Amino acid sequence: MTRRLWFITVLAALALVAAACSSGGDETTTTAADSSGETTTTAADSSGETTTTAADNGGAASDLGLPVIDPLDVPEGDVAIAGSSTVFPLSVAIIDQWQDEGGPAYAIDSIGSGGGFERFCVEGASDISNASRPIKDEEVEACKEIGR
Repeated sequence: MTRRLWFITVLAALALVAAACSSGGDETTTTAADSSGETTTTAADSSGETTTTAADNGGAASDLGLPVIDPLDVPEGDVAIAGSSTVFPLSVAIIDQWQDEGGPAYAIDSIGSGGGFERFCVEGASDISNASRPIKDEEVEACKEIGR
């Protein structure tokens, strides 16, 4: 698998995580990288209106105000992933492929969706929460309380 295809696979996985962390509105968001490496996000709100914006990797912020980060620039061990035992085998397969392509190793803990949300939203100890269910309102509030 090429790095580009792998990167698109990672973006798709992150989109699934983001969907699990959404507040449950009617909004749909799609993220993709084109051949220039530019990331494009398309969002449809509840009115059905669609907007498309793009951010380059020149240190710019995303539409959400978050920094655009090259995943190959993140040092080994700097990303902690925890959560669903159902999603765990998929996460392990993705990380194995990532490492086969030269990416750094990241920790993945299989502690259940609830445990993953607690580690992410209450403790702030993980960077990605794998989940096999939607996030609960109280978990969203816990995330907000710690600035996530």
